Amino acid sequence: MNHQRHRRKESFSILFLSNTGERSKQFYVSRLFLQMSVIVLLLICLAIGWLIYQSLSGQARRGHLQDKLSEQEKLVSQLETEKQKLNTEKAALAKEVETLRPPADSGTKDGQADPGGASVVPKRYPCSGSNVLASTFTTDKPYLTLMVSAKSKIVAAGGGTVSIIGSNATCPVIVEITHENGYRTRYMCHEKVEQKVKSGARVKEGDVLFAITKDETLVDYQVVTEELIDPLSILDAKG
Repeated sequence: MNHQRHRRKESFSILFLSNTGERSKQFYVSRLFLQMSVIVLLLICLAIGWLIYQSLSGQARRGHLQDKLSEQEKLVSQLETEKQKLNTEKAALAKEVETLRPPADSGTKDGQADPGGASVVPKRYPCSGSNVLASTFTTDKPYLTLMVSAKSKIVAAGGGTVSIIGSNATCPVIVEITHENGYRTRYMCHEKVEQKVKSGARVKEGDVLFAITKDETLVDYQVVTEELIDPLSILDAKG
């Protein structure tokens, strides 16, 4: 007869003793239960450790991001300060440029642009067409004399107002233009011509004052400020 060996299950006893003399309590715990309890406890500890790590890591990341944000805010503040400084310098430079800018053209009045053009002085050559310089400025004859061919035109040397249209014994046509920069120019023709402007008219540089109808017509051209000056000293000859 074979004897079957019985395998006993291993277990652990947990005994609770009372210090007041009351009945003690004893619990039996299997080895498997104890092992599972240890594993569960370890998992709980790992979970708690992981949560603590994540919390600390999150705090570190938040701190890093906060530092970055502070740096960005500081940089923005510096840029704003630099922008204000540049705007101040720009305004100062604009004011300096405005101070150094030459006076506005004589053709400006009441803030409106004068049709007389951009030239500060009446320096345009007064004839458009075929002509010859017959004589130059002298003390006795303080003007230029041009010998002009027919179909040529006498033009304004600069912008301004026709202040005089007249004549004398030598010149049947005299036109004077007053320029708002202190200059006056006179165009004195020795022959009758085809007049193109009237007294009081506003003209701009290059506008036709009169047209020559006869060859070898003499035209005296004079420039006046506070005194008579040689037109050649300011003339920009284009004829």
